[in-house]
This record gives sequence, structure tokens and C-alpha cells, in this order.
Amino acid sequence: MEIERGGTGEGTVVRVVSRFLGVEQKLRLTVAEPEPGRVLTESDLDVGLVTSFTIDALTDKTCRVTLATIWNPQTGVSGAMERCIMPGVLRRVFRKELGLLADLCRERGYG
Repeated sequence: MEIERGGTGEGTVVRVVSRFLGVEQKLRLTVAEPEPGRVLTESDLDVGLVTSFTIDALTDKTCRVTLATIWNPQTGVSGAMERCIMPGVLRRVFRKELGLLADLCRERGYG
């Protein structure tokens, strides 16, 4: 991952190279904050991918973080494989991201 522009919040642009089913995919993600302080999105509209990060306060010391991705799978056999495999891949990625976020919160004394 490489930060191309910004680095915090709205307007940040990040380049990511990933491998899926042996195929390298390059993403250029643009960050937006449709609801500042609550919802952040990362979008690569060239490949039809949008991931949202939503934070809902539960108490003054706890919150719920929801991650969701919308993508446009390829057509044909490749698309069918993507639709079968991507949900599991995304669950693993989201678990890791939520774990990293929890670690950061603990480091900063939030939980």
C-alpha cells in the first residue's frame, strides 16, 4: 500500500496492489467522508469497488464498527468464481482490519 495524496480522511488517495486467484490487481482508492466522524468510504470507481467504514456510538466508551464492500464482479466464469470466493476473502480482511483497529484503540487507552 502506498499513500499517493493526503493520509488522513477525506481526499486521501491510496494505491494498493493485491493478488486474487493468482491475478494481480491494482487499486487506486479515494477516501471520502459522507458523514464526517461516522462514515468513511474507500472507492475505486474504475473497478466498481466501494468499501464503507461506519462507526456507531453505543455508550461513551464503546462503539460498533461496520465494514461493508460493494463491488461489480466480472462477467462469465471469472465473475461466478468471484461471487463465490469474495465474501470469504472480505470476511478475513475485515476481521484483520477490525483487529488492527481494536489494537490501536487499546494502545490509545480507549478500551
